[in-house]
Amino acid sequence: MVRPLSDSDSSRQGDTLAPDAFTDLYIAYLRKTLPGIRIERCDALDLKVHMSDEATHSVFLENAYTQYLASPDKRDQVIETYIDSFVEVAHQSELRVDPDRIVPVIKDRA
Repeated sequence: MVRPLSDSDSSRQGDTLAPDAFTDLYIAYLRKTLPGIRIERCDALDLKVHMSDEATHSVFLENAYTQYLASPDKRDQVIETYIDSFVEVAHQSELRVDPDRIVPVIKDRA
């Protein structure tokens, strides 16, 4: 479960987090979920995540931020969903394709 920010956070815009603060929160919980990663901020809502196995993944948080703005009370759920998705994709990239399991499929044009 993601820890709520305090209401005194100075990077809030009205009742919602600014893009930079939202990204900071995402980064904090991504680091908690995947210790040992290195994160490079490219823009307010864009990141590059360098995994310990030298793989690099781009993370674009525009959709997560838009979803959060639509339902600010579900901020933690939105962040958890996007972190879970990233972790799943990052682990899938570690899987290797077994060429013996590739089967060609021939289809008719009809």
